[in-house]
Amino acid sequence: MRLEYQILIAVLLDFVMGDPRWLPHPVKLIGRFALFMEAPLRNTFKNQRLAGMMIVVLVAAVALFCAYGLIRVAGFVHPLAADVVSIVLLYTTFAARDLAGHGMDVYRKLKEGDLAAARRKASLLVGRDTEHLGEGEIVRATLESVAENSVDGVTAPLFFAVIAGPLGAILYKVVNTLDS
Repeated sequence: MRLEYQILIAVLLDFVMGDPRWLPHPVKLIGRFALFMEAPLRNTFKNQRLAGMMIVVLVAAVALFCAYGLIRVAGFVHPLAADVVSIVLLYTTFAARDLAGHGMDVYRKLKEGDLAAARRKASLLVGRDTEHLGEGEIVRATLESVAENSVDGVTAPLFFAVIAGPLGAILYKVVNTLDS
């Protein structure tokens, strides 16, 4: 199947399903693996910059090896299976539906006049303390977060998927995850 169809199906899946909680999310697995490898690599290398570079290289290599291996093994079963695995990998790199849902949750609570609930909903989305924010500050924080996360969860994975397919999108997610 052509890459553009794989990407289109993956984007449609994200719009329809969002991130199902039952599916092991690659970003969480990448983060856990990075944390697992951080201490041993930092203890192995005296130069902490070199240790950090090795973490990036190792995590990226393992993630790409796993993704490539899944696609190849599926391809041995049937070419359509490789397409399905590629679509699922691409799908896991997008976060448009969940991002929109979180933003709308804040909006609904503000519209209902429930400032405390809006603060709680906003705290799930933004990287700052929302306990004392007023309505305008909640709106601004939510918009800023949705805008930034739109790049991280929609635009950039889509760009790298177009450039380099599922492996490009996965590599972007590795770098983005390690950056955060």
